[in-house]
Amino acid sequence: MKAKLSSISLVATALMISMAWPCQADVDLHPDRIAAMKPAVDMPWAEKAQQIQDLYAADPMNPMFRKIAPKIAPPGPVYSSGEFEAVDEVILSWQWFNGDGVDVMYREMVDAIVDAGVTPRIVAENNSKKNAITSFLAAGGVPTGGIAWNIYNYNAIWVRDYGPFPLFNEMGATAWADANYYPERPLDDQLPIWLAGQLGYPLYHFNLSYEGGNFANNGDGLCLASDTVLYYNPAYNEAELEDLFGTYLGCEDIVLLEPMDDDGTGHIDMSTIWIDRDTIIVADYDTSQHASNAAILDANAALLDGYPLPGGGTLEVVRIPMPDPHPQYLRTYTNGLHVNGIYMLPVYSASADKQAETIAILEAQLPGWEIRPINADAIIPWYGAIHCITQVNRHVEIPCWDDDGDGYDDEICGGTDCDDADAAVNPGMAEIVGNGIDDNCNGQVDEQETCFIDTAL
Repeated sequence: MKAKLSSISLVATALMISMAWPCQADVDLHPDRIAAMKPAVDMPWAEKAQQIQDLYAADPMNPMFRKIAPKIAPPGPVYSSGEFEAVDEVILSWQWFNGDGVDVMYREMVDAIVDAGVTPRIVAENNSKKNAITSFLAAGGVPTGGIAWNIYNYNAIWVRDYGPFPLFNEMGATAWADANYYPERPLDDQLPIWLAGQLGYPLYHFNLSYEGGNFANNGDGLCLASDTVLYYNPAYNEAELEDLFGTYLGCEDIVLLEPMDDDGTGHIDMSTIWIDRDTIIVADYDTSQHASNAAILDANAALLDGYPLPGGGTLEVVRIPMPDPHPQYLRTYTNGLHVNGIYMLPVYSASADKQAETIAILEAQLPGWEIRPINADAIIPWYGAIHCITQVNRHVEIPCWDDDGDGYDDEICGGTDCDDADAAVNPGMAEIVGNGIDDNCNGQVDEQETCFIDTAL
Protein backbone atom coordinates (compact mmCIF):
# COMPACT_ATOMS: atom_id res chain seq x y z
CA MET A 1 0.00 0.00 0.00
CA LYS A 2 1.42 3.35 -1.01
CA ALA A 3 0.26 6.48 0.80
CA LYS A 4 1.41 9.96 1.71
CA LEU A 5 0.33 10.98 5.20
CA SER A 6 1.13 14.34 6.75
CA SER A 7 -0.86 15.80 9.61
CA ILE A 8 0.74 19.16 8.87
CA SER A 9 -0.43 19.20 5.26
CA LEU A 10 -3.82 17.91 6.37
CA VAL A 11 -4.31 20.85 8.73
CA ALA A 12 -3.09 23.26 6.09
CA THR A 13 -5.49 21.86 3.54
CA ALA A 14 -8.36 22.12 6.00
CA LEU A 15 -7.54 25.77 6.63
CA MET A 16 -7.21 26.49 2.91
CA ILE A 17 -10.71 25.31 2.06
CA SER A 18 -12.91 28.31 1.40
CA MET A 19 -15.84 26.75 -0.48
CA ALA A 20 -19.39 27.50 0.58
CA TRP A 21 -21.13 24.48 2.05
CA PRO A 22 -23.40 23.60 0.41
CA CYS A 23 -23.13 25.87 -2.60
CA GLN A 24 -25.80 27.15 -4.93
CA ALA A 25 -26.23 25.43 -8.27
CA ASP A 26 -25.38 27.19 -11.52
CA VAL A 27 -28.77 26.33 -12.99
CA ASP A 28 -32.33 26.55 -11.78
CA LEU A 29 -33.42 23.58 -9.72
CA HIS A 30 -36.73 22.73 -8.16
CA PRO A 31 -36.97 24.83 -4.93
CA ASP A 32 -37.13 21.71 -2.76
CA ARG A 33 -34.03 20.23 -4.36
CA ILE A 34 -31.67 22.53 -2.46
CA ALA A 35 -33.06 21.38 0.89
CA ALA A 36 -33.54 17.72 0.06
CA MET A 37 -30.48 16.88 -2.05
CA LYS A 38 -27.65 16.60 0.42
CA PRO A 39 -24.08 16.99 -0.82
CA ALA A 40 -22.03 13.90 -1.51
CA VAL A 41 -20.30 14.39 1.85
CA ASP A 42 -21.38 16.05 5.06
CA MET A 43 -18.45 18.51 4.99
CA PRO A 44 -15.29 19.05 2.89
CA TRP A 45 -13.06 16.01 3.18
CA ALA A 46 -10.11 17.77 4.83
CA GLU A 47 -12.34 19.34 7.48
CA LYS A 48 -13.97 16.00 8.20
CA ALA A 49 -10.61 14.23 8.32
CA GLN A 50 -9.24 16.77 10.78
CA GLN A 51 -12.24 16.38 13.07
CA ILE A 52 -11.84 12.60 13.09
CA GLN A 53 -8.11 12.85 13.77
CA ASP A 54 -8.77 15.23 16.68
CA LEU A 55 -11.46 12.96 18.15
CA TYR A 56 -9.19 9.93 17.92
CA ALA A 57 -6.27 11.75 19.52
CA ALA A 58 -8.51 12.83 22.41
CA ASP A 59 -10.12 9.40 22.99
CA PRO A 60 -8.92 6.37 20.98
CA MET A 61 -11.44 4.22 22.92
CA ASN A 62 -14.42 6.18 21.62
CA PRO A 63 -17.04 3.65 20.41
CA MET A 64 -17.01 5.23 16.96
CA PHE A 65 -13.51 3.81 16.43
CA ARG A 66 -14.34 0.29 17.63
CA LYS A 67 -13.33 -2.49 15.26
CA ILE A 68 -16.19 -5.00 15.13
CA ALA A 69 -15.72 -8.55 13.91
CA PRO A 70 -17.77 -9.16 10.75
CA LYS A 71 -20.95 -11.18 11.02
CA ILE A 72 -20.45 -12.80 7.61
CA ALA A 73 -17.17 -12.85 5.71
CA PRO A 74 -16.72 -14.24 2.20
CA PRO A 75 -16.16 -18.02 2.43
CA GLY A 76 -13.42 -17.84 -0.18
CA PRO A 77 -11.67 -15.48 -2.57
CA VAL A 78 -13.74 -12.71 -4.17
CA TYR A 79 -13.00 -10.58 -7.21
CA SER A 80 -14.01 -7.11 -8.34
CA SER A 81 -14.54 -6.53 -12.05
CA GLY A 82 -12.76 -3.67 -13.78
CA GLU A 83 -14.77 -0.50 -14.24
CA PHE A 84 -14.47 -0.86 -18.02
CA GLU A 85 -15.89 -4.40 -18.15
CA ALA A 86 -19.38 -5.35 -19.33
CA VAL A 87 -22.29 -4.73 -16.96
CA ASP A 88 -25.87 -6.03 -16.83
CA GLU A 89 -27.53 -3.31 -14.76
CA VAL A 90 -26.93 0.26 -13.67
CA ILE A 91 -28.47 1.19 -10.32
CA LEU A 92 -29.73 4.77 -9.84
CA SER A 93 -31.39 6.31 -6.79
CA TRP A 94 -33.53 8.88 -8.60
CA GLN A 95 -35.05 11.57 -6.40
CA TRP A 96 -37.74 13.13 -8.58
CA PHE A 97 -38.28 16.92 -8.46
CA ASN A 98 -40.71 17.61 -11.27
CA GLY A 99 -38.27 17.69 -14.18
CA ASP A 100 -35.55 20.06 -12.91
CA GLY A 101 -31.96 20.12 -14.19
CA VAL A 102 -30.87 17.02 -12.29
CA ASP A 103 -33.93 15.09 -13.52
CA VAL A 104 -33.02 16.01 -17.10
CA MET A 105 -29.54 14.62 -16.50
CA TYR A 106 -30.97 11.37 -15.15
CA ARG A 107 -33.15 11.03 -18.25
CA GLU A 108 -30.14 11.41 -20.54
CA MET A 109 -28.28 8.81 -18.49
CA VAL A 110 -31.14 6.29 -18.63
CA ASP A 111 -31.35 6.86 -22.39
CA ALA A 112 -27.65 5.99 -22.74
CA ILE A 113 -28.00 2.93 -20.49
CA VAL A 114 -30.91 1.62 -22.57
CA ASP A 115 -29.02 2.32 -25.82
CA ALA A 116 -26.13 0.23 -24.45
CA GLY A 117 -28.45 -2.75 -23.98
CA VAL A 118 -28.19 -2.56 -20.21
CA THR A 119 -31.03 -2.62 -17.68
CA PRO A 120 -31.54 0.58 -15.66
CA ARG A 121 -32.50 -0.37 -12.10
CA ILE A 122 -34.18 2.73 -10.70
CA VAL A 123 -34.75 2.99 -6.97
CA ALA A 124 -37.64 5.43 -6.48
CA GLU A 125 -38.81 6.77 -3.13
CA ASN A 126 -42.46 5.82 -3.69
CA ASN A 127 -44.87 4.71 -6.39
CA SER A 128 -46.02 8.24 -7.08
CA LYS A 129 -42.48 9.27 -7.99
CA LYS A 130 -42.02 6.06 -9.99
CA ASN A 131 -45.04 6.96 -12.10
CA ALA A 132 -43.83 10.54 -12.57
CA ILE A 133 -40.36 9.36 -13.63
CA THR A 134 -41.89 6.88 -16.08
CA SER A 135 -43.97 9.62 -17.69
CA PHE A 136 -40.96 11.96 -17.82
CA LEU A 137 -38.84 9.32 -19.55
CA ALA A 138 -41.57 8.49 -22.05
CA ALA A 139 -42.09 12.17 -22.84
CA GLY A 140 -38.40 12.38 -23.70
CA GLY A 141 -38.57 9.37 -26.01
CA VAL A 142 -36.80 6.98 -23.63
CA PRO A 143 -38.15 3.40 -23.70
CA THR A 144 -39.44 2.38 -20.27
CA GLY A 145 -40.43 -1.25 -20.78
CA GLY A 146 -37.06 -2.69 -19.76
CA ILE A 147 -36.57 -0.71 -16.56
CA ALA A 148 -36.29 -2.63 -13.27
CA TRP A 149 -37.89 -0.77 -10.35
CA ASN A 150 -37.43 -0.88 -6.59
CA ILE A 151 -39.31 1.29 -4.10
CA TYR A 152 -37.22 2.42 -1.14
CA ASN A 153 -37.23 5.66 0.86
CA TYR A 154 -33.56 6.65 1.01
CA ASN A 155 -31.85 9.84 2.20
CA ALA A 156 -29.90 11.08 -0.84
CA ILE A 157 -28.96 10.22 -4.42
CA TRP A 158 -25.28 9.26 -4.05
CA VAL A 159 -25.69 5.53 -4.64
CA ARG A 160 -22.07 5.04 -5.69
CA ASP A 161 -20.97 5.99 -2.19
CA TYR A 162 -23.48 4.09 -0.08
CA GLY A 163 -24.43 1.38 -2.55
CA PRO A 164 -22.97 -2.11 -2.82
CA PHE A 165 -19.50 -3.02 -4.03
CA PRO A 166 -20.23 -5.62 -6.78
CA LEU A 167 -18.20 -8.83 -6.60
CA PHE A 168 -18.05 -12.37 -7.92
CA ASN A 169 -16.44 -15.49 -6.50
CA GLU A 170 -14.50 -18.39 -8.01
CA MET A 171 -17.76 -20.25 -8.67
CA GLY A 172 -19.12 -17.37 -10.74
CA ALA A 173 -21.74 -16.27 -8.23
CA THR A 174 -22.64 -12.60 -7.94
CA ALA A 175 -22.16 -11.16 -4.45
CA TRP A 176 -21.93 -7.72 -2.88
CA ALA A 177 -19.77 -6.13 -0.21
CA ASP A 178 -20.90 -3.24 1.97
CA ALA A 179 -19.05 -0.73 4.13
CA ASN A 180 -20.15 1.78 6.78
CA TYR A 181 -21.78 4.96 5.53
CA TYR A 182 -22.68 8.14 7.42
CA PRO A 183 -24.62 7.26 10.59
CA GLU A 184 -26.80 10.33 10.09
CA ARG A 185 -28.03 8.78 6.82
CA PRO A 186 -29.31 5.40 8.05
CA LEU A 187 -31.65 4.79 5.12
CA ASP A 188 -28.78 5.18 2.67
CA ASP A 189 -26.56 2.96 4.81
CA GLN A 190 -29.20 0.20 4.82
CA LEU A 191 -30.01 0.26 1.10
CA PRO A 192 -27.39 -2.34 0.04
CA ILE A 193 -28.63 -4.74 2.72
CA TRP A 194 -32.25 -4.25 1.69
CA LEU A 195 -31.57 -4.46 -2.05
CA ALA A 196 -29.37 -7.55 -1.70
CA GLY A 197 -32.29 -9.22 0.06
CA GLN A 198 -34.65 -8.17 -2.72
CA LEU A 199 -32.37 -9.57 -5.43
CA GLY A 200 -31.15 -12.64 -3.55
CA TYR A 201 -27.43 -11.79 -3.42
CA PRO A 202 -25.11 -12.69 -0.54
CA LEU A 203 -23.80 -9.53 1.10
CA TYR A 204 -20.59 -9.27 3.11
CA HIS A 205 -20.25 -6.27 5.42
CA PHE A 206 -16.86 -4.95 6.46
CA ASN A 207 -16.43 -2.53 9.34
CA LEU A 208 -14.78 0.40 7.61
CA SER A 209 -15.97 3.95 6.95
CA TYR A 210 -15.63 3.91 3.19
CA GLU A 211 -17.41 5.18 0.09
CA GLY A 212 -17.67 3.68 -3.38
CA GLY A 213 -16.52 6.87 -5.10
CA ASN A 214 -13.16 6.28 -3.46
CA PHE A 215 -12.66 2.81 -4.94
CA ALA A 216 -11.59 1.75 -8.42
CA ASN A 217 -9.82 -1.34 -9.69
CA ASN A 218 -8.41 -2.83 -12.86
CA GLY A 219 -10.22 -6.18 -12.59
CA ASP A 220 -6.91 -7.96 -11.98
CA GLY A 221 -6.20 -7.23 -8.33
CA LEU A 222 -4.87 -3.64 -8.44
CA CYS A 223 -7.12 -1.25 -6.52
CA LEU A 224 -6.99 2.49 -5.99
CA ALA A 225 -8.31 4.77 -3.28
CA SER A 226 -7.31 8.12 -1.85
CA ASP A 227 -5.59 8.25 1.48
CA THR A 228 -8.72 9.75 3.03
CA VAL A 229 -9.56 6.13 3.90
CA LEU A 230 -6.72 6.26 6.43
CA TYR A 231 -7.79 9.63 7.81
CA TYR A 232 -11.39 8.43 8.27
CA ASN A 233 -10.36 5.15 9.94
CA PRO A 234 -7.58 6.07 12.38
CA ALA A 235 -7.95 2.87 14.43
CA TYR A 236 -6.71 0.80 11.48
CA ASN A 237 -3.11 0.51 10.41
CA GLU A 238 -2.10 -0.02 6.79
CA ALA A 239 -1.70 -3.80 7.16
CA GLU A 240 -5.24 -4.11 8.54
CA LEU A 241 -6.62 -2.02 5.69
CA GLU A 242 -4.80 -4.15 3.15
CA ASP A 243 -6.31 -7.26 4.73
CA LEU A 244 -9.85 -5.83 4.55
CA PHE A 245 -9.42 -4.77 0.93
CA GLY A 246 -8.10 -8.20 0.04
CA THR A 247 -10.80 -10.16 1.88
CA TYR A 248 -13.84 -8.09 0.89
CA LEU A 249 -12.89 -6.41 -2.40
CA GLY A 250 -10.44 -8.85 -3.99
CA CYS A 251 -7.46 -6.48 -3.96
CA GLU A 252 -4.01 -8.02 -4.26
CA ASP A 253 -2.44 -4.56 -4.08
CA ILE A 254 -3.88 -1.16 -3.24
CA VAL A 255 -2.38 2.22 -4.08
CA LEU A 256 -3.48 5.25 -2.10
CA LEU A 257 -3.43 8.55 -3.98
CA GLU A 258 -3.38 12.08 -2.63
CA PRO A 259 -6.83 13.73 -2.82
CA MET A 260 -7.23 17.10 -4.49
CA ASP A 261 -7.50 20.40 -2.66
CA ASP A 262 -10.83 22.24 -2.69
CA ASP A 263 -12.64 18.96 -3.43
CA GLY A 264 -15.63 18.13 -1.26
CA THR A 265 -15.25 14.36 -1.42
CA GLY A 266 -11.56 13.49 -1.60
CA HIS A 267 -12.58 10.64 -3.89
CA ILE A 268 -10.43 9.29 -6.70
CA ASP A 269 -13.32 9.22 -9.18
CA MET A 270 -12.94 12.99 -9.36
CA SER A 271 -9.52 12.60 -11.00
CA THR A 272 -9.03 9.09 -12.44
CA ILE A 273 -10.64 6.68 -14.95
CA TRP A 274 -9.58 3.10 -15.70
CA ILE A 275 -9.42 2.44 -19.45
CA ASP A 276 -8.38 -1.22 -19.31
CA ARG A 277 -6.37 -3.52 -17.07
CA ASP A 278 -3.09 -1.74 -17.68
CA THR A 279 -4.14 1.80 -18.65
CA ILE A 280 -5.51 4.54 -16.42
CA ILE A 281 -6.36 8.17 -17.05
CA VAL A 282 -5.26 10.77 -14.51
CA ALA A 283 -6.69 14.26 -14.85
CA ASP A 284 -4.34 17.13 -15.62
CA TYR A 285 -4.58 20.69 -14.32
CA ASP A 286 -2.59 23.53 -15.78
CA THR A 287 -0.93 25.54 -13.02
CA SER A 288 -2.84 28.60 -14.18
CA GLN A 289 -6.10 26.77 -13.44
CA HIS A 290 -5.22 25.40 -10.00
CA ALA A 291 -1.57 25.34 -8.94
CA SER A 292 -1.81 23.04 -5.91
CA ASN A 293 -3.98 20.48 -7.69
CA ALA A 294 -1.68 20.56 -10.71
CA ALA A 295 1.13 19.42 -8.41
CA ILE A 296 -1.04 16.80 -6.66
CA LEU A 297 -2.24 15.23 -9.89
CA ASP A 298 1.25 15.26 -11.41
CA ALA A 299 2.52 13.40 -8.33
CA ASN A 300 -0.31 10.85 -8.52
CA ALA A 301 0.39 10.29 -12.21
CA ALA A 302 4.09 9.79 -11.52
CA LEU A 303 3.31 7.26 -8.79
CA LEU A 304 1.04 5.22 -11.07
CA ASP A 305 3.00 5.37 -14.33
CA GLY A 306 5.04 2.18 -14.56
CA TYR A 307 3.53 0.73 -11.39
CA PRO A 308 3.86 -3.10 -11.36
CA LEU A 309 0.57 -4.93 -11.97
CA PRO A 310 -0.39 -8.03 -9.95
CA GLY A 311 -0.96 -9.98 -13.17
CA GLY A 312 2.35 -8.91 -14.69
CA GLY A 313 3.42 -5.90 -16.70
CA THR A 314 3.24 -2.28 -15.66
CA LEU A 315 0.61 0.44 -15.59
CA GLU A 316 0.44 3.13 -18.26
CA VAL A 317 -0.90 6.61 -17.41
CA VAL A 318 -2.72 8.83 -19.91
CA ARG A 319 -3.64 12.42 -19.03
CA ILE A 320 -6.78 14.40 -19.90
CA PRO A 321 -7.38 18.07 -19.07
CA MET A 322 -9.55 19.24 -16.22
CA PRO A 323 -12.28 21.81 -16.93
CA ASP A 324 -11.76 25.22 -15.41
CA PRO A 325 -12.80 25.13 -11.74
CA HIS A 326 -15.70 27.17 -10.42
CA PRO A 327 -14.75 29.52 -7.55
CA GLN A 328 -16.71 27.26 -5.15
CA TYR A 329 -16.20 23.75 -6.56
CA LEU A 330 -14.23 21.66 -9.01
CA ARG A 331 -15.49 20.36 -12.33
CA THR A 332 -14.22 17.05 -13.67
CA TYR A 333 -14.32 14.92 -16.81
CA THR A 334 -13.29 11.73 -14.99
CA ASN A 335 -16.54 11.21 -13.09
CA GLY A 336 -18.14 9.27 -15.94
CA LEU A 337 -19.32 5.70 -16.47
CA HIS A 338 -18.48 2.85 -18.85
CA VAL A 339 -21.65 1.06 -20.02
CA ASN A 340 -21.03 -1.65 -22.64
CA GLY A 341 -19.63 0.44 -25.47
CA ILE A 342 -20.90 3.84 -24.35
CA TYR A 343 -18.86 6.10 -22.11
CA MET A 344 -21.05 8.69 -20.41
CA LEU A 345 -18.90 11.79 -20.08
CA PRO A 346 -19.90 14.66 -17.76
CA VAL A 347 -19.56 18.00 -19.56
CA TYR A 348 -20.21 21.61 -18.64
CA SER A 349 -21.03 24.97 -20.15
CA ALA A 350 -17.47 26.06 -19.34
CA SER A 351 -14.22 24.91 -21.01
CA ALA A 352 -15.51 23.88 -24.45
CA ASP A 353 -11.93 23.61 -25.75
CA LYS A 354 -10.91 21.21 -22.97
CA GLN A 355 -14.07 19.18 -23.55
CA ALA A 356 -13.13 18.70 -27.21
CA GLU A 357 -9.60 17.69 -26.28
CA THR A 358 -10.89 15.21 -23.69
CA ILE A 359 -13.29 13.59 -26.16
CA ALA A 360 -10.49 13.18 -28.71
CA ILE A 361 -8.26 11.46 -26.12
CA LEU A 362 -11.06 9.17 -24.94
CA GLU A 363 -11.95 8.20 -28.51
CA ALA A 364 -8.33 7.21 -29.07
CA GLN A 365 -8.20 5.23 -25.82
CA LEU A 366 -11.60 3.56 -26.26
CA PRO A 367 -11.73 2.65 -29.99
CA GLY A 368 -15.19 1.55 -31.05
CA TRP A 369 -16.84 3.17 -28.03
CA GLU A 370 -19.30 6.03 -28.26
CA ILE A 371 -18.29 8.96 -26.07
CA ARG A 372 -21.64 10.43 -25.06
CA PRO A 373 -21.48 13.89 -23.43
CA ILE A 374 -24.07 14.53 -20.70
CA ASN A 375 -24.41 18.01 -19.26
CA ALA A 376 -23.60 17.96 -15.54
CA ASP A 377 -23.94 21.68 -14.73
CA ALA A 378 -26.91 21.00 -12.45
CA ILE A 379 -25.20 18.43 -10.24
CA ILE A 380 -21.50 19.33 -10.08
CA PRO A 381 -22.04 22.08 -7.45
CA TRP A 382 -22.86 19.21 -5.09
CA TYR A 383 -19.37 17.72 -5.63
CA GLY A 384 -20.29 14.80 -7.85
CA ALA A 385 -21.39 13.87 -11.37
CA ILE A 386 -22.33 10.73 -13.32
CA HIS A 387 -20.15 8.17 -11.53
CA CYS A 388 -21.33 9.38 -8.12
CA ILE A 389 -25.03 8.73 -8.81
CA THR A 390 -24.67 5.31 -10.44
CA GLN A 391 -23.56 1.85 -9.38
CA VAL A 392 -23.22 -1.14 -11.66
CA ASN A 393 -24.30 -4.73 -11.23
CA ARG A 394 -22.97 -7.75 -13.07
CA HIS A 395 -24.67 -11.13 -13.33
CA VAL A 396 -21.42 -13.03 -13.59
CA GLU A 397 -21.44 -16.33 -15.44
CA ILE A 398 -18.05 -18.04 -15.59
CA PRO A 399 -17.90 -21.22 -17.71
CA CYS A 400 -17.14 -24.34 -15.73
CA TRP A 401 -13.68 -25.75 -16.27
CA ASP A 402 -12.00 -29.12 -16.85
CA ASP A 403 -8.36 -28.53 -15.98
CA ASP A 404 -7.26 -32.16 -16.27
CA GLY A 405 -9.00 -32.68 -19.62
CA ASP A 406 -10.80 -35.89 -18.66
CA GLY A 407 -14.19 -34.73 -19.93
CA TYR A 408 -15.64 -33.97 -16.49
CA ASP A 409 -15.93 -30.43 -15.08
CA ASP A 410 -14.65 -29.51 -11.63
CA GLU A 411 -17.04 -29.94 -8.69
CA ILE A 412 -16.34 -26.43 -7.41
CA CYS A 413 -18.04 -24.87 -10.44
CA GLY A 414 -20.94 -27.31 -10.59
CA GLY A 415 -19.32 -30.29 -12.32
CA THR A 416 -18.88 -33.87 -11.10
CA ASP A 417 -15.08 -34.28 -11.13
CA CYS A 418 -13.90 -34.60 -7.53
CA ASP A 419 -10.22 -34.14 -8.48
CA ASP A 420 -9.74 -31.87 -11.49
CA ALA A 421 -5.96 -32.16 -11.21
CA ASP A 422 -5.93 -35.92 -11.95
CA ALA A 423 -7.38 -37.24 -15.22
CA ALA A 424 -7.49 -40.77 -13.72
CA VAL A 425 -10.08 -39.64 -11.16
CA ASN A 426 -13.60 -38.94 -12.40
CA PRO A 427 -17.09 -40.49 -12.36
CA GLY A 428 -16.25 -42.65 -15.38
CA MET A 429 -13.39 -44.51 -13.72
CA ALA A 430 -13.55 -47.87 -11.95
CA GLU A 431 -12.71 -47.86 -8.27
CA ILE A 432 -9.25 -49.24 -7.49
CA VAL A 433 -9.34 -50.94 -4.13
CA GLY A 434 -6.52 -50.23 -1.75
CA ASN A 435 -5.13 -46.98 -3.17
CA GLY A 436 -6.92 -44.72 -0.71
CA ILE A 437 -8.54 -42.65 -3.50
CA ASP A 438 -12.16 -42.11 -4.48
CA ASP A 439 -11.41 -43.00 -8.09
CA ASN A 440 -15.02 -42.83 -9.34
CA CYS A 441 -16.03 -39.73 -7.34
CA ASN A 442 -19.00 -41.38 -5.64
CA GLY A 443 -18.02 -40.16 -2.19
CA GLN A 444 -16.57 -43.50 -1.05
CA VAL A 445 -12.95 -44.60 -0.89
CA ASP A 446 -11.85 -48.15 -1.77
CA GLU A 447 -15.38 -49.54 -1.77
CA GLN A 448 -15.75 -53.15 -2.95
CA GLU A 449 -18.54 -55.66 -3.34
CA THR A 450 -19.10 -57.63 -0.13
CA CYS A 451 -20.07 -61.28 -0.40
CA PHE A 452 -22.24 -62.73 2.33
CA ILE A 453 -21.98 -66.51 2.85
CA ASP A 454 -24.87 -68.32 4.50
CA THR A 455 -23.07 -70.70 6.86
CA ALA A 456 -26.29 -72.57 7.46
CA LEU A 457 -26.14 -74.11 3.97
